[in-house]
Amino acid sequence: MAEITVTVDDAAVQAALKRMRGNLTNLRPAMKQIGEYMVFETDENFRGEHDPEGNPWKKLDPDYLKWKQRTGKITKILQLRGRLRKSIVYRAESDRVSIGTNVIYGNIHQWGGKARSANLPARPFLGVTAENEREMGQIIMDFLRSQE
Repeated sequence: MAEITVTVDDAAVQAALKRMRGNLTNLRPAMKQIGEYMVFETDENFRGEHDPEGNPWKKLDPDYLKWKQRTGKITKILQLRGRLRKSIVYRAESDRVSIGTNVIYGNIHQWGGKARSANLPARPFLGVTAENEREMGQIIMDFLRSQE
């Protein structure tokens, strides 16, 4: 299973949590919002055919691309029928959110490796950028402010 976990580890957020600990122990609503945000960001990676940092995925093998065109399949990278792209989900808890897929071949595409007789390049679709971290911090801070 390809999955990433986001854990609250920002000093400002931790300080705000300590101040509010008496009346706030569950960040699940904010984690759900972060989960939705990261699912959207991951979908953008599929749409743009790039990793979370914006680096293009390695192009498809020309013979494989021709086969996809000839058989009427989706010609975008990492999409044959769109199952992997559509499988991205999140699980929110009180202090973390996990984003990933239960599609068995998600790992090989995320990290690369040998599958049958082919060496598949890594084409990361999951990940957290510095901009994502800033946005997640803002989501948490907005939530904490709304609880004051």
